[in-house]
Amino acid sequence: MASSIPFPALPTTPKQRRYWKPPYGSARALLIAEAARAHSGLLVAVTRDTSRARVLESELHIFADGLPVLHFPDWETLPYEAFSPHPEVVSQRIATLYRLPGIARGVLVVPIATLMQRIAPRSHITGAGLMLDKGQKFDIAIEQRRMEASGYRHVPQVNEPGDFAVRGALVDIFPMGTDEPYRVELLDDEIESIRSFDPETQRSQQQVTHVELLPAHEFPLTAEAAKTFRSNLRERFPIDPRHCALYQDMKEGVTPGGIEYYLPLFFSQTATLFDYLADDALFVLGEGAAEAADQFWTQTAERYDQRAHDIERPVLPPAELYLPPDDLRALLNQRLRIEMVEAGQPHAIATGTQSAPEVALHRKGEDPGEALRQFLANYPGRVLIAADSAGRREALLETLAAAELYPQNVESWQAFVRPHALASAPSALPRETAGAFEVAAKQEHPLTPTLSPDNVGGEGEPGRSLASTVSPNSVGGEGEPGRPLASALSPHSVGREGEPGRPLAASLSRDKAERQGARERAVAPTLSSNGVGLEGEPVRFAITVAALEQGFALNQPMLTVLTERELYGERVRSERERKRRR
Repeated sequence: MASSIPFPALPTTPKQRRYWKPPYGSARALLIAEAARAHSGLLVAVTRDTSRARVLESELHIFADGLPVLHFPDWETLPYEAFSPHPEVVSQRIATLYRLPGIARGVLVVPIATLMQRIAPRSHITGAGLMLDKGQKFDIAIEQRRMEASGYRHVPQVNEPGDFAVRGALVDIFPMGTDEPYRVELLDDEIESIRSFDPETQRSQQQVTHVELLPAHEFPLTAEAAKTFRSNLRERFPIDPRHCALYQDMKEGVTPGGIEYYLPLFFSQTATLFDYLADDALFVLGEGAAEAADQFWTQTAERYDQRAHDIERPVLPPAELYLPPDDLRALLNQRLRIEMVEAGQPHAIATGTQSAPEVALHRKGEDPGEALRQFLANYPGRVLIAADSAGRREALLETLAAAELYPQNVESWQAFVRPHALASAPSALPRETAGAFEVAAKQEHPLTPTLSPDNVGGEGEPGRSLASTVSPNSVGGEGEPGRPLASALSPHSVGREGEPGRPLAASLSRDKAERQGARERAVAPTLSSNGVGLEGEPVRFAITVAALEQGFALNQPMLTVLTERELYGERVRSERERKRRR
């Protein structure tokens, strides 16, 4: 689907680096998704830390509309720590590495410190897995040894990725990279059936014919690999094998905690994430990513200095585990790249976004929803409320109905924006040159300063007063007269065949029976699957389920997304910060 959401021109050669001003709020994920849809290869979104990577991945799933979204997460352990990553983290990393060579287009999200990691070569990820097919021969003793050699844990009951259990003629396996375990049922020495099952209830579910077991670790655990590890450990460090717990654990077949930080000792040569990517991959670096790389390198070097003289548990130098920042920059310089930079950068291109206004539903001295009502009455663009969940959507509908505000329920972001794509004219915003986009991006839509506390408009420019910019005769898109959003909020406020619409105040001042009926419709609204309202016009005030971190506004098309952060203010912001810290 051709998109109506414009964005700055993309680089076509590694020398043609682009600089974008950071989009406001969740518009970052939207523009990255639009850029990925336009780019012929994979887009790699690099964040400065893990928490931002998680948020970006979550929001990309909302905007990607079918494009693959992968996340290569951080181990979430400190360098040289004697703890291994959680099995679910390892599972996601291995699944991402396995899928990458087959992904022609999509988005890969990665924190900058993870991009610096030296990782297992592709041969281990693609060549160390096992295949199980219905009808194939299956010797339990042989396959058990093979699974253990691939790093799978023999446990009484399967609970986490990397577990397997044997119970008579049943073999339960939780493959790495999958969301559910599988139960293999044998008839003599042949696989009779393979079914997924719920690890909590142990009940079998969907039947499948094929299961692929990816390696359970990012390093091999075969007898030969363990021998190579011990040999390299003795060669690299002056250890006494009898008193080195690391050496003894590997000799006895035990995987010690923190073994991931000795990964180079398993392989003759390690790889980096760049080795898994095609040459046409487009990197988008978030603001502060380069500085975060330098800071991470400094902290890793400090932790190495603190542990370098531990004879019982020696550690490898940082350069053997991570790309130094200079080497990272050299590799990035060979790739297509976009950098998010602050507004002061001379070559930075505006992305055509603004911060969403703060329109708290409950303010002291005001009627409930008054700030939102005033914004809707004067804003000539379209407004979408993004609720975190279906339950939160219903609660919001009840709250809004009590304030006599009735957004239409739409199925998704795509359903809301798609009709506008048909009505708008993207050719008015050419993408061929950055200069042409700059003209369009600086066309602000009027967000009132009273609703935007910092009086800041798009890309850090001063906001304009609604009083001076919005009127019944104000100019809308393509030179046609714009109309305030209030005229489209209810069937009674929309004119027919050029008749003037009724103002919001008049539409909301109906008799009691009509208001009660509108409340009932708001609490249990009809779902709009295509985002089209009365007489085929795009819905101008809507609500959907989309767990976005922060609202935003677009200059073209004129559109504002409000989240609970804008509707409830500091309370929601604090709750989300607490959840992120967990």
